[in-house]
Amino acid sequence: MKDPMTLLSSCLVLIADDELANRLQLITALEKFGCEVVAVDDGDIALQRAAEHDFDLILLDCQMPRMTGVQATQAIRATWAEQSRAGCPIVAVTASVHPEQEADYRRAGMADILRKPFLLTELAGIVGKWAVMER
Repeated sequence: MKDPMTLLSSCLVLIADDELANRLQLITALEKFGCEVVAVDDGDIALQRAAEHDFDLILLDCQMPRMTGVQATQAIRATWAEQSRAGCPIVAVTASVHPEQEADYRRAGMADILRKPFLLTELAGIVGKWAVMER
């Protein structure tokens, strides 16, 4: 069986967050794990990148102004269906999660939720659970 860090180091992760500080925090952490990262600042661009590349995991901020994480997830999943692609897990990244919001995220096709602020161990757990599991 492969070492978990070796598996993490081969992951391609898409991040979409409109806040630069949040993107930089995620980029720094994921690169520390050895992941290759593509970072964008809105859901529209995330949709474009998801249509163009085969990511192992997508992390979407839920409160982006032009296209929310939920809207982006629905659009990405629809695009993958049109392309006959299985896609990858999409994780909500958010500071506030109420039970009804969590249900909305799941209905939209999000696999999990990473709550802000997060610990490196929480992020590593999410990446390990979803991106590595898909390999």
